[in-house]
Amino acid sequence: MKYISRHVRIWAICLLSVFATYYGAVMLFAHVHVVNGVMLDGTRDMTPRTGLAVCVDGSRIAAVCDAADVPEGYARVDLGGKYLLPGLINLHVHLPASGKPRKKPSDPKKLVKLITSNGLMRRIGVEMCEGYARTELLSGVTTIRTVGGVADFDTIIRDAARRGEILSPRVVASNMAVSVPGGHMAGSLAYEARTPEEAAAPISTPCRELMISVERASKLSPYPVIPEVRLACSVTESL
Repeated sequence: MKYISRHVRIWAICLLSVFATYYGAVMLFAHVHVVNGVMLDGTRDMTPRTGLAVCVDGSRIAAVCDAADVPEGYARVDLGGKYLLPGLINLHVHLPASGKPRKKPSDPKKLVKLITSNGLMRRIGVEMCEGYARTELLSGVTTIRTVGGVADFDTIIRDAARRGEILSPRVVASNMAVSVPGGHMAGSLAYEARTPEEAAAPISTPCRELMISVERASKLSPYPVIPEVRLACSVTESL
């Protein structure tokens, strides 16, 4: 069997999102080979490549080879000339938001208060975030990093995705950020911290669930972002 260079195996993981888009989540666990696609490997000088096959065992890429050299035992999936490219990574996501422009401004504090007011509203909010995560995946994004969210919704989505219960990219979750009074997202998607101690307090609940984002206060706020606050909030969840 003639194998293609190893770096191709890295970008080939994007096959998962292609399956989710065109063939349904059930195909993620099939023993298949994908052919008749136009492949882009994500390198600086890349050119579209054809005549290749990607062999998948469960959720893993088993091989990238010439289409004529596929091992026996793999079911054939024909992409019909569609493009296959690296899964995208979105490093700045707020799952409660769709990203669509709003015709009228809204009050984020009131919206967050409403969506966390009772169990029913929380469930609606989580399902809304699930929908936005699914849209990311079906747009070719296979990993997202959240940078401020409603309560613990980010980690709920992350854990459900890990268990295979929802269709979602891999989630590097933050939950709520940390800001200052009058600062970015303060009182909605971020805790308000006036001192280094208040900024550090959320880290204990627990730190792996938290990606801290400290923003400078608006001109109306008397609370500057001081080095100690930044140091206290330098905790991030690793990929």
